[in-house]
Amino acid sequence: MPDSFDRLFNFLSKIEYDPFLPQYKENLFDKEELKQILSVGKQFFYISDLSDPKIVFISDSVEDVLGYPKNQITFPMLYNSIHPDDVDLIIKASQKTIDFAIQHSETNPFEYVFSMDYRLKKADGQYIRVLRQTCMYKKDHLGNMTLTLAIYTDISHLKKSNVINFSVKGTDPNIITFPDEELLNYQKLPFTPTETKIIGLLAKGLCSKEIAGQLNISKLTVDKHRQNILHKSNLNNVAEMMVYAREHGVI
Repeated sequence: MPDSFDRLFNFLSKIEYDPFLPQYKENLFDKEELKQILSVGKQFFYISDLSDPKIVFISDSVEDVLGYPKNQITFPMLYNSIHPDDVDLIIKASQKTIDFAIQHSETNPFEYVFSMDYRLKKADGQYIRVLRQTCMYKKDHLGNMTLTLAIYTDISHLKKSNVINFSVKGTDPNIITFPDEELLNYQKLPFTPTETKIIGLLAKGLCSKEIAGQLNISKLTVDKHRQNILHKSNLNNVAEMMVYAREHGVI
């Protein structure tokens, strides 16, 4: 983990951020210490409000990392920028972190930090590998999680593999397993998430042209995926593929 993350995390954990106060939005993070931390590595962070899911604060450094001005960054935009082969697993893992915070309301802000790394597309169309680390940032008077913190670090120079790694840091290592069996098994399948989607759509009786329309890709790309699926599973046709997929829990 980059050293600058620890410095940034410690800095933010000491700040009582209230997105509803204009002076916090405008001035709270205009501190020299923060600027020095963010200049060490390619990082940005945002604070999100779960009561009305949206980003309420994002650091200016997002433009240095992704090439987008911060006023263009939204949840849909960030998730749509995840590599197609990574997006399903990352969404599944992200939901598990939110479910954990909801089910364990007794935990405190910053007590558990979830990490995952994956490919994210920049404004120029190139993919970088980011390490995303998230945690609860604030609770309301009833103990419900209201704000979350996410820190993104460009680790492209540190990792070339496309395997997604997960981890969690917390005070009680027995309270959660992350990645759990579902996430681990998901990665063991020989098919990419896109290929798995195509198998599911083939099982529903869709043809390549219809699948292309559903996934917003070309028919040529769908046909290429179908060839890869048959090659990976050492099968000859769609009928054999359906049997294989059912036997292995793909559909």
